Amino acid sequence: MACALRGAVELADRQPEPFRKTRSQIRRTEIRANRELLLELADRVGSGEPVGVEGLGMTSLLIGDRASPLYDGDRRRSLTATAFTALVALERGYRLGGKKAERPPNRRT
Repeated sequence: MACALRGAVELADRQPEPFRKTRSQIRRTEIRANRELLLELADRVGSGEPVGVEGLGMTSLLIGDRASPLYDGDRRRSLTATAFTALVALERGYRLGGKKAERPPNRRT
């Protein structure tokens, strides 16, 4: 996932090929505007430290779902909000990775 996010940023930074018949499916302008956020998300996913399962799922959908705000499919959803929400979710919930999966302590209200 980290490589895919970094690759999207790298692709958005390149000049489009002028004679290419098909246009890029990524939202270049939005990706460039969210460059630091996407690279932070890539660093967190690729760190090897425990991460929240929900955040992994959100990141996976951001990359793999062509209807996500990373791609041209749905311009109504914000790339900034989606990437930020995924980054926050990596820090919460049931965590995977590292040496051992950690479950947050039970909280009684």
